[in-house]
Amino acid sequence: MKVLIVVLLLVSSVVPAVRLIPAASHPPAGSSQAGKLTLAPGAPSEDAVRNAMAGKNWLRKEVDDNADGHKIFFSIFALDFAPWRPKLSLPRITVMCSKKPVSARIFPAGPLKDGNVKITFDNGTVLQQKWKLVDGAGVPSPADESALFKGLATAKSLKFENNPNDTATTIFAFNMGDYHESVLKEPLCKQ
Repeated sequence: MKVLIVVLLLVSSVVPAVRLIPAASHPPAGSSQAGKLTLAPGAPSEDAVRNAMAGKNWLRKEVDDNADGHKIFFSIFALDFAPWRPKLSLPRITVMCSKKPVSARIFPAGPLKDGNVKITFDNGTVLQQKWKLVDGAGVPSPADESALFKGLATAKSLKFENNPNDTATTIFAFNMGDYHESVLKEPLCKQ
């Protein structure tokens, strides 16, 4: 039986991140067993995490912040991601909704070499953007973030191409899952 330990960590301002740590045992050939999830206390349910990892549903986490008030984070993870080295985060898209402007970020598996990214929606519209690097993480400009939101509103899938600092260009695929039914219907996200 394949055992994967998946730990839900709260990164920076409580944005959910999932790390994969492969165990020593492996499933029999042809097995489709999903493995075991181990979640941090206070984490969303195992089913919610599995659905977000499968690109079916956006993972929802609510947080009350003394400085910024109530926030809701929605995240969905890249499909079929296999870490090529330990301590890589699962690539994800996270939308943060609050009384402040809504923000959206695509988080790759690790630090970026440069801020050059390419986002393809439904194998059609392509956004080529130059993100500012902050500690290896890419941060889109307000105009780039606006273009990302516009694409997310109608897309069923997304491909994110980036240049990690330690390997060749990588491309991650995402399903938009229930974006329209969850994120777009959240009152705090309607700004």
